[in-house]
Formats: sequence, C-alpha cells, structure tokens
Amino acid sequence: MVPKMSALSCHGDMILYQQATGECCLRERGFTLVEILIAVAVLGILMAIATPNFNEMINRTRVGTQAEELVTDLGLARSEAATRSLRTTVCVSTDGASCVTATTAWQNGRLVFVDSNADGAVSVGETILKYEQALRGDTTIAATGFGIGLTYGPYGGLVPATSGSFKFCSAASAVGRQIAIAATGRATVSRVACP
Repeated sequence: MVPKMSALSCHGDMILYQQATGECCLRERGFTLVEILIAVAVLGILMAIATPNFNEMINRTRVGTQAEELVTDLGLARSEAATRSLRTTVCVSTDGASCVTATTAWQNGRLVFVDSNADGAVSVGETILKYEQALRGDTTIAATGFGIGLTYGPYGGLVPATSGSFKFCSAASAVGRQIAIAATGRATVSRVACP
C-alpha cells in the first residue's frame, strides 16, 4: 500500500510533504554533483575541439585584414598620383622617414609618399602620405616583381609598366592572401595556399 501524501507548503523550489505516518520529507529540485561534472566534461571536450579551429580563423582574419590594408595603401598611392599628376611611391620602410634599400621584407613596414623628383627615395620637401608599421603576428609578405618598392605614374599605372604580386602567409594558417597588381595599377585580392 502506498502511503498517502498531502502538500503542506510550497517555498520556491522546495516542496514539503507530510506522509500518512506523520513524518515530513523534503524534496528539492536541482542538479546533482554527477550531472554537473558530466556537463563540465562535455563542455571541456567541445572547447578542446573548437579552440584550434578558432585560432586558425583568427590567423586567417588577421592575414586578410593585413592584405586589405596594403590594397588600401596601393589605392591611396594610385589615387594621389592621378590627383597630383606626380609619381607616388610605396616602399619598404622601418622608420617612416625613408625607404629601405637593402631588404625586401615588406612585413617590416611601408611608406607611401609623393615622389616629385622621381628618384624612388624620400627627398627633402616630398610629402609622406602614410606610414604603416611592421605587421603584427607571424605574417610574412613575399613580393614578386617589385623588390623594395613600386611607383604609380600620373596616369595611375605602374612605372615602369610591369606587374607583380604580394603573397601574405602565416605559419599558423594554411590559407593566405595574394594581391596581384597589373601594369595598369589595379590590385586584386585572392585566397592562396600557403606552405
């Protein structure tokens, strides 16, 4: 025979019952320690699976952003060359005041300036339009066809009329970005596999 129960009072998650024997029992709602430990273990496993993918996504996003910043700088140089009817140069720079002549490490920084005397170097009286400091993270830039700088002519094309590319890669990601620049000065960005 099942004992008869009647509810005496209800306080939030706690319900107090009186059995037919006159004894009171307490019933609480909630999670047991075992249930909480299982939930934490499952959450830990999911985080272990998601973290490498999240880190790769962050690296891909950083590389993409850095490539877009170079495209913006190239667009600035091209636009200013056409607006001012003067040559505008983008070159490797570590100090923001002069072009580096001994290295092609574009990740170390770059400078955009109006090259009014067409010598490819920052001279007295020439306007510096923008300086971009060294890239953060482990991103590398491999330049093909440009060496330490490229110059836009007053018509918006490259001087000399040549084409080339910049390849942005990170050691932490298998996917990078490539900026291809036509002799007309137009830059296009595409995804590329990195070693």
